[in-house]
Amino acid sequence: MIKRMGLIVMWVGFGFFAQATNVITQDEALDLARQEQILVARLLKDIVLIGSNFLHKDVAQKDKKKTIELFMQNLKKLKTFDTSKHWQVMMKKIEQQGQQSKAFADLQPDPTQGMRYLHVFSRMNHLWDAPIAYLEKKAHIQPDSPIGILTSFRIYAQQIPTLYLLRTWELKDPSMVDQAMEHIGQKTLIGLQILQTAPQTTAAARKLLKKLQGVSLYFQIMWDSKVRTPVIVMKKSKEVQSIIERLMPIYAP
Repeated sequence: MIKRMGLIVMWVGFGFFAQATNVITQDEALDLARQEQILVARLLKDIVLIGSNFLHKDVAQKDKKKTIELFMQNLKKLKTFDTSKHWQVMMKKIEQQGQQSKAFADLQPDPTQGMRYLHVFSRMNHLWDAPIAYLEKKAHIQPDSPIGILTSFRIYAQQIPTLYLLRTWELKDPSMVDQAMEHIGQKTLIGLQILQTAPQTTAAARKLLKKLQGVSLYFQIMWDSKVRTPVIVMKKSKEVQSIIERLMPIYAP
């Protein structure tokens, strides 16, 4: 009997340990929530790439599947992070919108529905603003913190190729795409100004920020010229992501 009780205690102990290892910290929750916004932008980019019959179509198909899987894994962890009613309401809204976004992702992309895709995924992206703000407030992090700004830049690096590709679709009202690009340009400029004067900014960081500023200017010039060069834009977006990866450790708390 004692031996059997010992086994039960041991199994219960292992079960508790397994559950404990699945618990994420507040910092990890914030990182995951920020990552979810990047994944939303990445998923839309994959969908538009597939719908545009672009040369990276096969790669986009595989990436789309991976992106959805990672998004759902992160969401599952975040749902159990905080049991408060406020948090659960936010997660419920995201889960419902996520189902609609996934339904769009599962369909063959339709170039006549570009504005609808942009609307659905923009809403999904904005729904993450509230959980991120909630977590930043709990951690006493300012909304315009260097890491938060760099995360926004990561999102823009996914969104800019999408907007360029959407330009080649049959859009009934292209003004929404123009407004989205203008918004990115304005936010990038403000973000760069904050980073350039941040206390953590080193000489090496300033050089990287100058490169980012150059690429941002390039995007704006190409957009204003109405030139359709998605291949070059894709390469430039990867360059932005590479620069951000080098900047992240400099501004890490």
